[in-house]
Amino acid sequence: MRVLHVISSAGYYGAEAMVVNLCHGLKALGVSSALAVFENRHLPNLEVAEVAQQQGIEVLGLSCNGRADLRAVGTLAGLAREWRADVIHAHGYKAQVYASLSAQLFRLPLVATCHGYQARSSNGGRSSTADLRQRIYGALNGMMLRGYVRVAATSEKLAEMLAAAGVARRKLSVTGNGIDITAFQGAAPAEDIVARKAAGFAIGLVARLIPGKGHREMLQALSGVLARYPQCVVFFVGEGAMRGELELEAKKIGVAANVVFTGLRSDMAAVYAALDAVVLPSHAEGMPMVLLEAMSASLPVIATPVGAVPELIVDRKTGVLVDVGDIAGLSQAILRIVAEPEWRAAMADEGMRYVAANFSAERMAAQYREMYEEACHA
Repeated sequence: MRVLHVISSAGYYGAEAMVVNLCHGLKALGVSSALAVFENRHLPNLEVAEVAQQQGIEVLGLSCNGRADLRAVGTLAGLAREWRADVIHAHGYKAQVYASLSAQLFRLPLVATCHGYQARSSNGGRSSTADLRQRIYGALNGMMLRGYVRVAATSEKLAEMLAAAGVARRKLSVTGNGIDITAFQGAAPAEDIVARKAAGFAIGLVARLIPGKGHREMLQALSGVLARYPQCVVFFVGEGAMRGELELEAKKIGVAANVVFTGLRSDMAAVYAALDAVVLPSHAEGMPMVLLEAMSASLPVIATPVGAVPELIVDRKTGVLVDVGDIAGLSQAILRIVAEPEWRAAMADEGMRYVAANFSAERMAAQYREMYEEACHA
C-alpha cells in the first residue's frame, strides 16, 4: 500500500511531528509513505519537509501561490498519479480542501486527520470574529469532509464537533497521536538552557506564540511562584505573532528576568533533557504532541483538561491537571512540583510508562493502516 500524506505547515509543531511519526510507524507495517508539503508563496515554511528528508521520508514539493490556487489542485493530482498512491491522507484544513478537489481529477480514496481548532482572541477568550471564523470553517469543513471515506479526530470532543458539522458518524474515528518514546530519551541537555537556568528550576512551555496556548496565564502564575522560588526560569519554546506582546507583558508584571524566549528549536530532545518540567495551560487542544514528547522524556507535566488531554493525564498520577484560566491553581501545581522532587520523579516515571503503553507510534500506525484498508475497499 502506498499513502501520500499532504500537509500545509506553519512550522514544526504537533501535527507535523505526528505525520513524521506516522510515516515511520507505517513503514514498519509495510506501508510506503510520501509527504507532499505545500510550498506557500506568502508563508513559506518547509521545516517539516527538512525534518522528514533528514529522517529518510520521501518529500514532494507542492507549489501554491495563494489560498485558492487551482494550479496546485492539478499539481497535487499529478503528484498522486506519478507516485502511484493508493490513498491520499490529508492533514489539516488547507490540505483537506486541496486533496478533496484533486481527487475529482484523479480518483483516489481520501482519509483526513483533523488535529484541532485554534481560533481564539488575543486575550485568551473567544472573540466574535474568532467565533464566526470557527463556525464558517466548521461548516465548510463538514461539507468538504463528506467526500472523505474516513476521518480521524485526535479527541472525542473534536469528533463530536465534526459530527455536528455534518460528517457522518460511520466515517469518524477517534485516533490519538503516537510517538517514538526512544527519540526523547538519553539526549544530552541543551547547553544554552542549562547555562541560563543555572541552579534554578527550568519550566518549559512548548507551543506557538499564538492566542489560546496559555502563555499569559503562565506569566501571571510565574509571578506567584517567584515569591517562593525566585530562581525558577520559564522557557517559551516556539515562535509566533504574540512574541512582542508577551515580552511587554513579562516586563509589565515584573517577571521578564525569569522568562526566556528561545524561538523555534530543532533540538527538542536536548531541550526536554535540559528542562525540569513542562506546562501547557491551553484553552483548546486535540492530542498535544508536546505532552507526549515531554512525558516520553520523563518530565513531569502540568496541563489543562481540554481535548484529549484527560485521556493522557491521570491527575496527580501521570501529570497534573488545572482548570483553564486558573492562575492560582497553576501556581500551586508548579510550587508543589518544585517542592517535592520525589513525587515529581515518581509521576514523571509513571507518565513515561503510560505513554509507552498507550500512545506508541506503532499503535497509531496500526490504527491508520486499518483505516486505509477500509478506505480502499469502501
